[in-house]
Amino acid sequence: MTHVVGPVQSSLELAADVAQVGVARRFVRTQLGGFVPDDVAMEVELMASELVTNAIEHGTPGTLPISITTTRNDRQASITVASWGRSAGVGPVTEWQIAAQGQSTGRGLGIVRAIADEIEVVQSVENLTITARRTFPRSS
Repeated sequence: MTHVVGPVQSSLELAADVAQVGVARRFVRTQLGGFVPDDVAMEVELMASELVTNAIEHGTPGTLPISITTTRNDRQASITVASWGRSAGVGPVTEWQIAAQGQSTGRGLGIVRAIADEIEVVQSVENLTITARRTFPRSS
């Protein structure tokens, strides 16, 4: 693993299309792989997948892109997903739960809450931005 002194940030814009979820996962894997512990990179990749899927399903459909940003340093990795539309189904983080077994939807935000050490939600009439952070021990 490479030692990182300051934060390193990378961003990508994606079409609001479910086919782009795999692109988001590969982007996160590329940006974090080898720079943060493997388990953390996989967890952030899963959070990105869930957040991008949520943004596509609940954001405003059309030509407006979804923005995904990774940030990493020697103690933390995070994913930020920004989309257009209020995404009214996004309630307070304390209420994010994994859906009951047998339900086909409603797992994403609960999964993100279970993995993340810290979550920040910024919501307005026009857009929704969610940042999920995962902290790890400093490498030696």
